Amino acid sequence: EEERMKLEAYREAVRDMHMRIRSFGGAKLVMPAPPTPIPLPLSVGQRVTAIHPRNRQICDGSILTIDRMKFRVQFDRPELGVELLKDTDAMPME
Repeated sequence: EEERMKLEAYREAVRDMHMRIRSFGGAKLVMPAPPTPIPLPLSVGQRVTAIHPRNRQICDGSILTIDRMKFRVQFDRPELGVELLKDTDAMPME
């Protein structure tokens, strides 16, 4: 239980940092160095590999919209359509 709480606290810290980066629109933002490397935030139009929420298969797609904890992804396979995903269910293709 303690590990889960630590993980969720870390995820919240990363989400906060990503929101600050996005709100500056690419301007240079000076922040203290995090204790562990933090992945760059995903952006609209970026290609991702994601877990489809209905069939739980790993599929490729593109980000259409971004919310604090969710991404709307258009999957490459037309039959999979557009789905709203948790931020922990997508990663950049590059």
